[in-house]
Amino acid sequence: MSETELRETFDHYDANHDGLIQKSEFGELCTALDTDISDDDVDMGFEVIDTDGNGVIDFNEFAAWWGGR
Repeated sequence: MSETELRETFDHYDANHDGLIQKSEFGELCTALDTDISDDDVDMGFEVIDTDGNGVIDFNEFAAWWGGR
């Protein structure tokens, strides 16, 4: 996936367009990828991707995660 496509994917799930993915927005992304994902799995995945622990996923964290999928 090109950086442009990655940015478009990030922006699609950044529903409030603040440049960050909140946990609720991440939940929507996870549901789109796997319809059977539990809330606990979403929480755990969010914590892993949010490497700086600030409670949101920025584009760099998203890109690192997406690239490792």
